[in-house]
Amino acid sequence: MIRARAKLSCQLAGLEPQKLNEAAMHQHLPCVPETKPGAARIFDRDGIVMLKIFSTLLKQGMSSIEAGKIACAVHSKFQLDYKELVNHLRYYFKPDFYPDDIDPPVLMFMDDGNVFISNDVTARGIDSLFSASTSYLNFPIRALRVETDKQLQWHQDNPVLGESD
Repeated sequence: MIRARAKLSCQLAGLEPQKLNEAAMHQHLPCVPETKPGAARIFDRDGIVMLKIFSTLLKQGMSSIEAGKIACAVHSKFQLDYKELVNHLRYYFKPDFYPDDIDPPVLMFMDDGNVFISNDVTARGIDSLFSASTSYLNFPIRALRVETDKQLQWHQDNPVLGESD
């Protein structure tokens, strides 16, 4: 699997590196890879997809705290999809009737309409429990993974000599 330093990862995600550093420092994006002082963070493909989601939400005017919460919730779910069966993922905002101590669901949809849970477990119709009573955001996980794979492969095949982070 191809991995990338933070600078390139931010470039691929359309995110200013300073925004990443601030979000990490303030714990707004707790799912970023850990690093040591003076060392670059290293992102895998799914980590870059998470940064793309975070960047998109920031560009839509969401606060860093809320964007980080959503990006990390989504990231923790699609990492369960190790066979890459999921087409898109839906993040639900908490409905009014939902208990405060329970996070709203994040559902992963397969091409056949089933909802992927984890470990090859799927269900049908779960989304109807939530979609009528709350708003949600859809994330095209498969498309973002494919796009990121292509971008990483291009950078691997076309290095810029002498460039470093």
